[in-house]
Amino acid sequence: MNDDFEEVNGIWYEYQNDIAIVSVHSDDDIKNSFIKIPSEVRDSDGYVHKVTKIGASAFAECEKLEAIEIAESVTEVDTHAFSGCKNLKTVKLPSIITAINDSLFFGCENLQTLVIPEGVKSIGESAFWGCKKLKDLILPDSLERIDGSAFSLCESLTSLFIPAKVNDISSKALCFNKSLESIEVDVANTKYFSEGNCVLERDTRKLVAGCKTSVIPEYVKEIGDFAFSMNSGLTYVNLPQGIVKIGKETFSKCYGLKEVRIPSSVMQIGENAFADCNSTVKLICDFAKKPDGWADNLGLDKKQIVWTRKKGLLAILKNIFNKG
Repeated sequence: MNDDFEEVNGIWYEYQNDIAIVSVHSDDDIKNSFIKIPSEVRDSDGYVHKVTKIGASAFAECEKLEAIEIAESVTEVDTHAFSGCKNLKTVKLPSIITAINDSLFFGCENLQTLVIPEGVKSIGESAFWGCKKLKDLILPDSLERIDGSAFSLCESLTSLFIPAKVNDISSKALCFNKSLESIEVDVANTKYFSEGNCVLERDTRKLVAGCKTSVIPEYVKEIGDFAFSMNSGLTYVNLPQGIVKIGKETFSKCYGLKEVRIPSSVMQIGENAFADCNSTVKLICDFAKKPDGWADNLGLDKKQIVWTRKKGLLAILKNIFNKG
């Protein structure tokens, strides 16, 4: 029995006893724009191997690939399997996989059609990063976890519905989505809920993710790390009185941001909360000076921060005069 690598009908496999794993291909290996992964393959010695896995980076950077259909025997599609397949448009995944692994479709900028099978429990980091044409993505009811940057730079994705079983949303899960306008969480979800196009934790009411149309509820006390990070569609933010804490890099890399108004209730702001926005953004603060709980590095120049309250004796005298 052949225990090595072998090409069969244009597809490279690694044999492990009676198992076959689809192995790494170069773009030159791709003979047809459409590939169908079979459920089993016969090696050059005549032995039959069951195809159970698409290996890591199996088709990475294969720009000739436009469509792929994967047999139901495949239980795992490993990380980066289709990363950089710029012309990949359609994928038929097997129904028995349980994860969309890290960077699986990273940079598949022409991917248009994809059904995530019921049974998938996790979507890995950067899984759909840069899938610019992917639209109307339906997440399965089985989904439990969404990792960082899972949908970053999905420029055609305007809405997202988060199912009831999701109990772990990374702090960067919805970063870099300038087109996202609607975020809704299933009302049956016991960990999260949505209001005003914001995703919030039920127990703490902490805001964990937002989009360019978010209206922050007045009861929110904390905005989590990276909650609006890399949201280039965000332009003006008027934070409601009552917010106490803003996390690290909460509004970082919001390139379209022009103005943020900080109420007097905000006692903590994390490092680089406004880093790498643009040079003209203004932070309008209802304070006379920086509170002790604010990080030393907010990611802005001093000239970008405006303190609206008067300082010291002048403020006291003005207050007395106004009362008189």
